[in-house]
Amino acid sequence: MKKLLWMSGLLLFLCGCVSEEKVNDYSYVSTWAKEEWSAWHGKMVLKKPADAERAEKNLAVFVRGLELFAPYILEEYKVLDRELQLEPGTSLKRNIYGVDMTKTPVPHECTSWIIMPELVGGKQLILHKNRDSSSRYLTAIRGAVPGKYTWFGNGNFGTYAPTSGINEKALVVAMNSGARTKETGEYGLYTSLMARIFLENCATVDEAINMLGKMMEAGVYNHGKNTGSIWFFADRNGGCVVEQSAKHMYVDRLTSGLGVRGNHWTSAAMLPYSTSTPSEEMDNAIREYHVQDSLIQQSYNKNGIITMADIARTCRIKDYPKYNNLYPLCGKFTNVASTFVIDLEYPEELSYFSSTFGPPRHGIFIPVPLTLDNLPQEMRNGAWSNEAFVRKNANKEPDQDKLAAFEAELLTRHQQAMEKARKILQDSGDKAEAAAILKNAFEENFKAAKAFVFTYPEKAAAPEVEKSVLSHL
Repeated sequence: MKKLLWMSGLLLFLCGCVSEEKVNDYSYVSTWAKEEWSAWHGKMVLKKPADAERAEKNLAVFVRGLELFAPYILEEYKVLDRELQLEPGTSLKRNIYGVDMTKTPVPHECTSWIIMPELVGGKQLILHKNRDSSSRYLTAIRGAVPGKYTWFGNGNFGTYAPTSGINEKALVVAMNSGARTKETGEYGLYTSLMARIFLENCATVDEAINMLGKMMEAGVYNHGKNTGSIWFFADRNGGCVVEQSAKHMYVDRLTSGLGVRGNHWTSAAMLPYSTSTPSEEMDNAIREYHVQDSLIQQSYNKNGIITMADIARTCRIKDYPKYNNLYPLCGKFTNVASTFVIDLEYPEELSYFSSTFGPPRHGIFIPVPLTLDNLPQEMRNGAWSNEAFVRKNANKEPDQDKLAAFEAELLTRHQQAMEKARKILQDSGDKAEAAAILKNAFEENFKAAKAFVFTYPEKAAAPEVEKSVLSHL
């Protein structure tokens, strides 16, 4: 069997999407350090590797991976060390070994899905991710490396790497842990950093798949011991789900309908390499079933369309009356939900993402236009997500009906701005004017959402900093 299993008929293109010239201006790193990391890096005590020999090998492969695919990131670590007055090499090692902040075991329960245009009215393609992780230190990110594609996403502090994101070309990237497998990549680039590299250097699904294949061939893919990956890629031309071990890959192109995955492989090509247990398979299958039931049976088949409100309701499902022993869509470790919307008429001007920036039942979806030139500091420095965790830890869940009603107000304001912007693009093509309308709507939404997030319901005292390992999931 071939080393890489590709879907029949897949054409791989050379990933020559952005210039390979060296990044010379690293002033953006200084901004990260001052505005986002300064209040947190002192808590990020470097995790000491249990196996020094393995750690050295991982360090070498990690550096080689960046030298091959993103050498500018190595320079970023050096600037961060200087800005934060750390010992040289600290930022680099933090991104390999993680940091001690909790001792909660890292879960394995992410759920993601792609909804094709005919299910959402024909004008959009949507990708959603429910992320499950022990980390509560989350940041909204706008990546803006000179000479690379800008992007929006969210991830953990200390990595500046997204667990899901969308770039200025409207390429969306997300990743779930895959099946248990013996074909693991234990050394090299962790998956959220790989996602960042895809977003900064690739404009299309094909380019991202090609780069993923090159990373595998170079032996620099790392998803820890005994775990594979599932990648979700989407652009204006369609979406795909990629099931991947360290040695094999299968690309499932979506031409219609709904594609949903938990943390197991379903393709016949990848099943021979899975070592997942029956209980793990059942956990994954039941989450996938509830997505299908909620979005298709309860939404599309009844109303002829799946809406953003349907997606928000689905990602917050926390109870399975008949399956109480199985992990739900929105469980104990679900720490963020993000929905990426690709506009098919004007993908680079009207696409957006909407995220809870915290546990879905305690956070609030707020639409963020792709053309926004920055994110508010409260979202970037963790204050926004922390509010959701404070409520969760205090068992003060907002009334879900009131939450949905408030989100509907935010979404309506954003969608009205989108249609005004669309009319401008159709009539005059003035992208700056269209972007200004979307920015104004975001600022109004942010002002309203900020009051909601920081006051409702009544807050409890912030809990003590948990002690656990920051996850790269």
